[in-house]
Amino acid sequence: MKALRKLAIFVIGSLAAAASAFPQISVSSPSTRDALKACSDYADEVLLDRWDMNERTDLGWRIFNTVEMPQSYLTNITFQNGIFSAQTVYTPGGPADYSDVNIAILDSAYLYSAMLGKTGKNFPIDASKYTRLALRMYLSPGSAGKTGQLFWSKNTIYNGSSVSSVFDVYDNWFIYIVDIPALGLDAGTDPWSGLVDSLRFDPLFKKDKMIQIDWIRLVQYDAATVRTISWSGSTGSVDIYLDNDRSAGNGNLGLVAKGVSGSSYAFLAGALAPGDYYVAVAPAGTSNFSYSAGYYHVNDVPVLSFTSPSDEGSNQDFITVNTGNPWDMNGVADIDYTVNIVNPQFTNLSYEDTAGRAYPNQSVFLAQAPPGSGDPIAFFLHFLYRGKTYRIDTGRYHNLVMKMGIAGAPSVNDGSIARVIWRNKNEVVENVSEDVIIHHLSSAWIMDKIVCDMRTLPIEPGAGSPSHSGWNGELDSFRVDPYEFTDSRAFFFDDIRLTADETANQSATLVWNSADADHTPTVSLYYDTDNTGYNGTLIASGVSSPSGQVSYVWNTSAVPQGKYWIYGIISDGVNQNRSYARGPIVINHFTGAPELNLSKYVLNFGAQQSGPATSPEAVLVTNKGTGTLNWQAAPLQSWISVTPTAGTGNGKFTVGVSAAGLYPGTFQGQVRVTDPNALNSPQYISVNLTVYAAGYDSPPIGAFDTPDNGASVSGSISVSGWALDTIGIKKIDIKRAPDSADPGSVIGADGLVYIGDAVVVKGARPDIEALYPGYPLSDRAGWGYMLLTYGLPRLGNGAFVLYAIAEDLNGNSTSLGTKVIYCGNASRTKPFGNIDTPAQGGIVSGTAYVNFGWALTPLPNMIPTDGSTIWVGVDSVLIGHPVYNLYRSDIATGFPSYLNSGGAVGYYYLDTTRYANGTHIIGWFIVDSAGNSDGMGSRFFEVENLGGTAARPGAEPLRYKEDAGGSLGVEVDGPDEIIVEELGSLKIRLKGRGGTEFIGWGGDKTKALPIGSTLDKDKGVFYWMPAPGFLGRHVLHFGVTDGTRVSRPAKVTVQILPRNYGKEPRTPDPKINKR
Repeated sequence: MKALRKLAIFVIGSLAAAASAFPQISVSSPSTRDALKACSDYADEVLLDRWDMNERTDLGWRIFNTVEMPQSYLTNITFQNGIFSAQTVYTPGGPADYSDVNIAILDSAYLYSAMLGKTGKNFPIDASKYTRLALRMYLSPGSAGKTGQLFWSKNTIYNGSSVSSVFDVYDNWFIYIVDIPALGLDAGTDPWSGLVDSLRFDPLFKKDKMIQIDWIRLVQYDAATVRTISWSGSTGSVDIYLDNDRSAGNGNLGLVAKGVSGSSYAFLAGALAPGDYYVAVAPAGTSNFSYSAGYYHVNDVPVLSFTSPSDEGSNQDFITVNTGNPWDMNGVADIDYTVNIVNPQFTNLSYEDTAGRAYPNQSVFLAQAPPGSGDPIAFFLHFLYRGKTYRIDTGRYHNLVMKMGIAGAPSVNDGSIARVIWRNKNEVVENVSEDVIIHHLSSAWIMDKIVCDMRTLPIEPGAGSPSHSGWNGELDSFRVDPYEFTDSRAFFFDDIRLTADETANQSATLVWNSADADHTPTVSLYYDTDNTGYNGTLIASGVSSPSGQVSYVWNTSAVPQGKYWIYGIISDGVNQNRSYARGPIVINHFTGAPELNLSKYVLNFGAQQSGPATSPEAVLVTNKGTGTLNWQAAPLQSWISVTPTAGTGNGKFTVGVSAAGLYPGTFQGQVRVTDPNALNSPQYISVNLTVYAAGYDSPPIGAFDTPDNGASVSGSISVSGWALDTIGIKKIDIKRAPDSADPGSVIGADGLVYIGDAVVVKGARPDIEALYPGYPLSDRAGWGYMLLTYGLPRLGNGAFVLYAIAEDLNGNSTSLGTKVIYCGNASRTKPFGNIDTPAQGGIVSGTAYVNFGWALTPLPNMIPTDGSTIWVGVDSVLIGHPVYNLYRSDIATGFPSYLNSGGAVGYYYLDTTRYANGTHIIGWFIVDSAGNSDGMGSRFFEVENLGGTAARPGAEPLRYKEDAGGSLGVEVDGPDEIIVEELGSLKIRLKGRGGTEFIGWGGDKTKALPIGSTLDKDKGVFYWMPAPGFLGRHVLHFGVTDGTRVSRPAKVTVQILPRNYGKEPRTPDPKINKR
């Protein structure tokens, strides 16, 4: 509480000189310190902000009305040192000294507005409870008279106000305690009862008078706080003053009663502002003061107001979460589009908030509308721009916090209103809010902070809002129209946020501001299922709450999931107060124990007696529940092996088999996976083993699929197919028929020339996996090889016959087929080349692995020697340019006439720690001087960084429970059925609702996204250039996760066709139809 001020009241020289002529008065009560409880006060209990004149917002904004009616007829308004000061001005139409001055204590809401902020509509006065108006006010000399009046309304001032009868006001400082119901009505029909939604005070009717107000209290009458001042020795009427000490010489607080007869005076002392009050009694009209020995001490009422949870929501803001760039007006990316705006700039601006606090050099968007337009528009999200990619999830983001300002004098009738406008992605028309009143001044830049729940923000009725869908679904457009003045005014936006409610899992930190000048109060905290009634469940009691910011960590682990409102009851032993937080908190956690999930539940193996067996299979262990997994994996048959047998958290183990001691036949076994704390423990993996007698196992099966037989090709081509074996594939050789130019040394015993080994690719052929589910390693049936046809005889010109031969672990081999290709590199115009390192299937590690390759282009073109038109790509994403123009003799002599033959080699330093351990694909993309382009390489390689240096693998969907409430969502921005040729490229854009990152998986949650693809988890973009070996129908799933839950997935089907080398378009699988 501010220090009580001492100001001279009546210093009347002649009376002071004759003071000794009056009898000496003795004040007998109060005789000691009389501590009393403060009366319950509306501002303390409802607004949680005292009318102590420390801030501009301690009175209604209508005091600044100089244009809008009713005008306040006040000028030189200040709030300084806890005193409101203003001067009355002339009101036209009345006598020469007339002023219809009025002071808005509590503003009325405006009709047809959104009715936000500090108005009586949102904070109504219970007039049946709060019946006494107390204030300390100064009026300059010549103001006294029976002119004080109060005005109030029950349905805004626009539907009529009631006016009290007049009461006396006095010159200089006076403490008024007005019994409002007892005043009666001078006009209007609504008495002071029920709920009142505005309060105005008209103290006088004279111009050029100074008005000062120290404090205002609107209190409940409490008979226990009535005190009687007693005195003796007076022979006539007296004036009674209250002072904060016993020294008349340094001023006094002011009169509380004038011309009182008798020897006692009773008044409602509990209505006074908190502090100490000595009594001074003087013969009426004199300054011959006699002081009381004691004083009244009015207790300071404790006040608490929550800052977390709050109506501003959490720090999870829509645009920040989705783009990483908040709407903080730091740059052009913060606004998508504008209409009717001139002179836009992102700049620094110093402003004050509505309370009067200064904010220097704030980053803002500053602009104005052209003259006569009256409707500037700022799109923060536009459906043709970022709104195409980032959609507002209204179920999650619904708390609007907007800081903005308008230049010039305020006038709601003329345009001091903003509108919030948004569009549902499934509509072509917008929702238009009702008027949002903006407070501003002509004397300074004022920032008005608008806080509202968009779900309850009212929409213009009828045609005023083309859409009435409200804040629902997904939004692709969000804009604010800052004012409706017809003149060209500047305006600014500072910070705009659309936030989610505050959430907690195991604990929540509750934060509040506490104020009590007399004591250190204690707080009892509760949670409630709504924000009324104060009938919730106790969280904690006796929490010390000294003045300032206080916090308490609430253990929510046992609190059921749901939405709650927090309230506190604060007490200092004398007065008690209470308040709800103005925003909810959502408790969101999963009860229960860990839950086991395995990537495979069936494993198929083959083995030969005293011979080879299928290689071990890896199984991923993930936790679908909460807590930490402590798992053990144990084989239940002796012929099964498991390594390792235990782990903590998400992990991996391998399962292998041995046929030693087993006779030919089929065996079934199991691996048992347990965690004593898991809800679903144990889990079992079925292990099927077929043992073959020596010489009786079957040879490989498979097919040679691409290129098409008879294809006309050049450059690099995809050679691919599939192969399976009852035990396992050892290798797949790519060979060719001998050419007349071949030396005998390159022709093998089988009469063929070896070209290279194809690579087996996991997940490349889901069609084959589905056809042969019982074969070992059927998820690795697909194989591929990138063939550079320039390596064939005559630099790849002429007809050639290709062979694909599969060999199993027992040495059995099968020819998978032949293909005749017609190579025409002599007429080729596109660049070509090859990747040298890493080797096909090679293992790489470290932050600077050297990727070597070479590239040329046919004459007359060349490749820029700075490497600027060569891109290195990993997993379908281009990552940089190699250093180019290095010499290598075999290339220089093999292609002597090419312009780059003397510098065809390049290298790139690859930081492998950016990639998760496992299989990846690298390739180069080349553009020559004529704009001809092609890819080369498409080399599979293995990243193996040990010791914690590898990148984190993508999020595992099995870790998360599916969101049943619908607060998370994802959809594909484009077709969900796609056709692409092998070596082609595709990009899938996703739109998420809620969540913090995108995740993806294959046909089911045990399958990863395809090798060689990349999902940008932040932006929701999936990139894939299917490498050799990938054919057929692939099913992909995408979702968003908030770290605990995952959305229902969006499904995309991709059909990969063999590459069309100049033939007619192929007919796709009839199940696939583009949307």
